[in-house]
Amino acid sequence: MHRFSGVPARLYARLSAIEFFHAHELHWVAKTASTNDDLKAGWLSADYSQQIRVADFQTAGRGQYGRRWRGGAGQALMFSFTAVLTPGHFAPSLLAGIALAEAVKSFELSESAKIWLKWPNDVWLADRKLAGILTESCLIQGKMHCIIGVGLNLLPLEDSDVVSASLFELAGSVEPSDVLCRFCHSWNEHWKKTDDQLAALWAKHAGDFWKTPFRITCENAEYNALPISLSSDGGLVVRDEDGNEKLLVSASLKPLF
Repeated sequence: MHRFSGVPARLYARLSAIEFFHAHELHWVAKTASTNDDLKAGWLSADYSQQIRVADFQTAGRGQYGRRWRGGAGQALMFSFTAVLTPGHFAPSLLAGIALAEAVKSFELSESAKIWLKWPNDVWLADRKLAGILTESCLIQGKMHCIIGVGLNLLPLEDSDVVSASLFELAGSVEPSDVLCRFCHSWNEHWKKTDDQLAALWAKHAGDFWKTPFRITCENAEYNALPISLSSDGGLVVRDEDGNEKLLVSASLKPLF
């Protein structure tokens, strides 16, 4: 790993020791438009390199379907990293969800804390969103280049369209760099596992997701359904109110609490 200005020495040393990230360049900036966009700009560059980019504040952060993600400086841990995966690999957004859930759960949390994964790219605390993941990819010379962006609320969001939760209410004050390292360790532990193993692990961490009915929007159709299972390629099987089972590859899910 190459060291750059703005990167705490202790963080550099910890991430350098993680196999998956040992060759990633690490950038920590005070402000940027979007860490995902910053890394996407290098996709077609001749000197493209693997990177992790962390920002204290994003002016144009976004989530799934182009939704704007809002958060003031210091309110959230916001980072993106690159990964080169083989086409057809288990969905990186789901793998990132596993790593993020494990990172959060590794802190000393209240026994009543209900952390669960919402397909395909959110982490929730009970009935509130704690974190979101945005994955973008591009096929270059037969290899799938992915950018995985993560936004985790450290403090309650002051300006948000979503009812949000925060890590502070679960574990008190934590160092953002510590959360980042725990996430990276978990990603490194799991990314080589088989699709079946990862699907089973995601299903385990999903928790209350399997008990929650959702309003599903996909392909110009809307209906209520309950999640049933996750396929090995990351697709979601749901059962609608008429008892019909459907496989979702891409859809928007709104909880019906």
